[in-house]
Amino acid sequence: MPNNHYFYKSSSQSSLTVRATLPCRAKLDYSRSPIISSSSPIDLIPSSKIGKLESPSSTHNPYRRCIWISVSFLSLAFLLLYIVVSSRNSTSARFGIAIDGGSSGTRIHIFSSKGIMGGFPLLDLKSMAVMRKTPRLSSYLGDPELSEESLVELLEFAKEKVPNDWHKVTEVRLMATAGLRMVEVGLRERILESCRRVLRLSGF
Repeated sequence: MPNNHYFYKSSSQSSLTVRATLPCRAKLDYSRSPIISSSSPIDLIPSSKIGKLESPSSTHNPYRRCIWISVSFLSLAFLLLYIVVSSRNSTSARFGIAIDGGSSGTRIHIFSSKGIMGGFPLLDLKSMAVMRKTPRLSSYLGDPELSEESLVELLEFAKEKVPNDWHKVTEVRLMATAGLRMVEVGLRERILESCRRVLRLSGF
């Protein structure tokens, strides 16, 4: 007698699928089944009609990280320029600089706006620039005063991107992110004070 393959599909809340090979004319005794309760309605479905189960794709999207970085970068640029432009009530072009003391290094972001429209700055994407310097600021725990040296190269990079006439009116913001928040308060303040000293002499 030929054998057909069937799946038992339970419609109870604890969904259970059991595969078995049974004769076509076999009688099913649900009361003796150690797995499926006879009180649960059961649908007998031929295996040929059951589609393949879809599993979540394990393939990592290589562009997802880039998208999030880009969104974060543009959000930071918009926020900084909005603060700078709105505080000066100007409709002319403006520049803004943000220094991010992160856990993987120190980054400097240069932003530019073409002007203001409807109370919001118009970002000039062509003028934006980023540079990263290692090691991170929190690496100077042994000698916090040396942390200012890591900013010198970053500020020189910013001077090349921002026109000379705009240096004195360009605002620089130093942000202590994850890399510095984990440092003991006293050492962190010494590192930040060393960085402030460099910023005061930078010409911005």
